[in-house]
Amino acid sequence: MDGDGRLDTILAETPIPQNFDFLSIDIDGCDWHIWNSLTAYRPKVVCIEFNPTIPNCVPYIQPGDFSVKHGNGPRALCNLADQKGYVLVAATACNLFFVDTAYADAVLGDARPTLDALRREDDVSYVFSGFNGEVLTTGPVKLTWHGLNLGPKRLQVLPASLHHYPDDYTFWQKLRFEVLRRVARLRFGETG
Repeated sequence: MDGDGRLDTILAETPIPQNFDFLSIDIDGCDWHIWNSLTAYRPKVVCIEFNPTIPNCVPYIQPGDFSVKHGNGPRALCNLADQKGYVLVAATACNLFFVDTAYADAVLGDARPTLDALRREDDVSYVFSGFNGEVLTTGPVKLTWHGLNLGPKRLQVLPASLHHYPDDYTFWQKLRFEVLRRVARLRFGETG
């Protein structure tokens, strides 16, 4: 994304015009960073991969490290498109299509579809916690590329005996919880 590896640098070695027709970015992770680094060229249409397990409302940008392979949230890509002067025109299961605003009326007319209108969240599961410390989900958490679905039972941090509101713990539950919390802090580091 810097120096000789920048897309601008690579394209400069070719006879491609600055406003070429179509750019597809599908590199399983740093897609947002590659498009963000593109400044000398302005393709008319951009197709870019996103992680379909990330909800539309989450503007997640994976770290700019090619070894990470998280993928980016569709909202982050839409935000970048807005900054770069592009309009969302279509979505597939894992790709978003944007058109340069100069061509938006020709492609869409007066319509400006939203991300939520174009993309169903079939692979998304929301994870949240109950007041009792139980991890809850709207469905299995899909590890799509690994062929695994994790239900709520696989995501529990606290044992079922501690699934109570902390103010309602007995003395022994408080003691057990404190031991578990200290072990977790040692194992995973301080959080929150």
